[in-house]
Amino acid sequence: MDCSVIICTYNRADILRENLATLLQQAYAPGKLEFLVVDNCSSDETPAVARMFANRGPHPVRYVYEARQGLSYARNCGFREAQGEIVIFLDDDALPEKNTWVANLIKAFRDPQVGAAGGDIHLRWPDSGRPDWVHDFLLPNLGKTMFDFQQEAVLHYPNYPWGGNIAFRKTCLQQLNGFSPQLGRNGEAQLSGEETEVCLRLEAEGKEIRYVPDAAVAHLVAPERLTREWFHRRAYGQGLSDAEIARLHAGMRQGVIQLMRNILKVAIYLAGKTTYVLTRNPRMATYCSYQLTFSRAYIMRMLNLR
Repeated sequence: MDCSVIICTYNRADILRENLATLLQQAYAPGKLEFLVVDNCSSDETPAVARMFANRGPHPVRYVYEARQGLSYARNCGFREAQGEIVIFLDDDALPEKNTWVANLIKAFRDPQVGAAGGDIHLRWPDSGRPDWVHDFLLPNLGKTMFDFQQEAVLHYPNYPWGGNIAFRKTCLQQLNGFSPQLGRNGEAQLSGEETEVCLRLEAEGKEIRYVPDAAVAHLVAPERLTREWFHRRAYGQGLSDAEIARLHAGMRQGVIQLMRNILKVAIYLAGKTTYVLTRNPRMATYCSYQLTFSRAYIMRMLNLR
């Protein structure tokens, strides 16, 4: 088996249905590709949807259940159950833009130095569109990648592929013992960065992380995420996640530098938020509020207060 595409999901049966229907259009040799649905404690129709697609196309759809809540647990379950030499993680609300998406990602692994590869993630807005107050700098929180490459490139921290569209050599994940359960989504906790932490360890082992320009996916933006409250929770979770990665991988000196930068940011963005509220610029005011929450969470985690 060349490849396993792993879809970790939690209570999003309707979106999973569209995801699997799109995946079955992938042009790849029968018997060389499988799709693996990892159900992370869903209580909806997720098992039935997975069974519905089990034998619908040339590539099998398998279903596994992970009882431990958390995206890192689900990812670890997925790659350990996978039969493919290459494992691709695709978010359940992401759709490949080409039917050669799998083939294009796998090409990167012809080079034995490559341990991971990924492509762009574009946003597909709901019918209500993009709210005026959503600043461009907030778009990555909805899943949008910020790559600016026109051809295949070797990536370095912090410009790694994101977890919604990323592939790994399975043996590399096995050697690293997979993803850290201290990172990644877990219920309402908006933690992240589990794939970034793995890529850091891969680079430390001498492996390359590749960007693949023709392996893009569209990420469906859920309307319920387009609220200031959601971005506030997302900022807090990102601050905790970035601090945890820094604690794991940055040296003491670098960790202190990053901590001081975020303390300085609190003063800057507090002043900025006040200014933009007074000038009635909701987009910049929201951005400053996001950065304040992020820095506060980062500082608390670095000081071990959270």
